[in-house]
Amino acid sequence: MKIGLVLPQSHRWCNGEALLAIAKIADTRGFHSIWAGDHVVAPVGPPEKTAVVRSQYQWMLAPGRPPPGPHTSTAQDFYGKENWFLEVYTTISFLAGATRHVKIGASLVVVPYRNPVVQARMVATLDQLSGGRVMLGLGAGHVESEARALQSPWAARGKVTEEYIAVMKGMWANDRMSFHGEHYDLDEVLTLGRPLQQPYPPLFYGGMAKPAIARAVRHCDGWLPTGTWLSPEEIGQGVAFARAEAARIGRTKPVLFAMCYETRLETGHPEPDPSLFGESYEPPKTRTGDEVVASLRAYGEVGFEYAFLMIDSVTLDDYLRQIEAVADQVLPAFAGT
Repeated sequence: MKIGLVLPQSHRWCNGEALLAIAKIADTRGFHSIWAGDHVVAPVGPPEKTAVVRSQYQWMLAPGRPPPGPHTSTAQDFYGKENWFLEVYTTISFLAGATRHVKIGASLVVVPYRNPVVQARMVATLDQLSGGRVMLGLGAGHVESEARALQSPWAARGKVTEEYIAVMKGMWANDRMSFHGEHYDLDEVLTLGRPLQQPYPPLFYGGMAKPAIARAVRHCDGWLPTGTWLSPEEIGQGVAFARAEAARIGRTKPVLFAMCYETRLETGHPEPDPSLFGESYEPPKTRTGDEVVASLRAYGEVGFEYAFLMIDSVTLDDYLRQIEAVADQVLPAFAGT
């Protein structure tokens, strides 16, 4: 299993200096990749206007396991508590120039938020300049109020996402291309440069509902859920569904499986005050390195080849201690994988 890091870009302490410190550890201590997420604005208002749509994972729950109770978060509560979220493409471009070995990932980019031709050009340029180190996680979005603020079609976001992915793949794989769809129309253009990785960088698709997994199988290299709260057996149902969908449509290329994995490790230092994480957030239980290794191996047994660690910290020092502990206690178990 290849182990990467999800960047803590929603904290105000996550500035340029912090990112450089994180990138240095990732680049020199053997991490596979570093990943930045995507939100552009956090609309303000009551839940009925700014609620976040939760992942539709209930179909994977084990028989008899009750789903969690109703929980409604506004966009501001969900990811804008500190009024801070670094923009994804700018962040990964900054990190690409500060590293030499680690892969640079964006996940999940909300595809309908930006013009697909412009996105394709940004990614192709970054892949060239980074020496072919770009990876992309893609999604349709889960915050209606944010989509509306960006004048991005919400009701048609799935179809728009599929068309935009097709446009981007066409831009990456060809010197000339055109596209005529329901939601995007492009007469023939010169693409002015292609990514180093051909026909395009590794693409993963997020989401927990069956239509999202089917979209991953049809349009991308793999599936990338955030599902640590599900057991390996539960989320393994998503793996099985993806493989069955691949067989149904006659896909011959194996489907890749990656996951965002939330954890904290014992470091010998005092744990942060839980209240500092915010009222609606419960930091994950701190575990030993051996416990994390065993857990990751269990997810690997059901098919996951990549794990991108989400380590929420309230200070830079705490985050750096956490990732150093991962490098010492977890990465050696997966060396060479």
